[in-house]
Amino acid sequence: FLDVDLKLRPAVGLQDTERVLMAIRDMEWRFDLQNSGVTRALEWAIPEVEAREEATDKYVGDAILFGNVLTAAIVALTILLVIIIRRSISRPIRALVARARAVAEKDLPDAVRAMQMSDNPESEMVHLMPFETGTRDELAQIAASFNSVQDVAVDLAGEQAIARRVVSQNLINVARRNQNLLGRTLGFISSLEEGERDPEALDNLFRLDHLTTRMRRNAQSLLVLAGAE
Repeated sequence: FLDVDLKLRPAVGLQDTERVLMAIRDMEWRFDLQNSGVTRALEWAIPEVEAREEATDKYVGDAILFGNVLTAAIVALTILLVIIIRRSISRPIRALVARARAVAEKDLPDAVRAMQMSDNPESEMVHLMPFETGTRDELAQIAASFNSVQDVAVDLAGEQAIARRVVSQNLINVARRNQNLLGRTLGFISSLEEGERDPEALDNLFRLDHLTTRMRRNAQSLLVLAGAE
């Protein structure tokens, strides 16, 4: 730039062609030097730029690959967790449903039948096995409620069996007392029939004997209905 200011511009201003050419010749070697320097710089810079671009492309590719692998791993882990959580929830529910079905269809009817056929239902109270989920969540609360309902059903069945047994025993006692009274009444009527000579009175005694016999059969039927031998 110094030669331009000191030589080229004054020569151009004076319109001196020779001085202009001399100034250009003096500047030509510097231009060649600068041009060769630029060329060398480009020769060094272009491979460096290409290497950095290649390194950048490789880094970006590796980052994208790592991101894809990480995303796939997260998706697979999420699916696995969903399956595990679903099984942990569905398995106790299925077990609870199976237990409820078993209690409703077999265990509870068998317990009621056993208490009804027992001579002493109070000593034959049946306790069904409680259901345990092994968790402390809402399913455990449902299982606890189910166990409470199950215990209440068993207690109610036991109370009904005891009530039936008490009613049957009372009916048996009443029927046997009626049988005894009717037997004594029939014996008394038979003694009256043996000593009676009046045909009309004897006919009335026969009618009374027939009615008493029917009442005795009703008492026997009541014993059968009450479960007595």
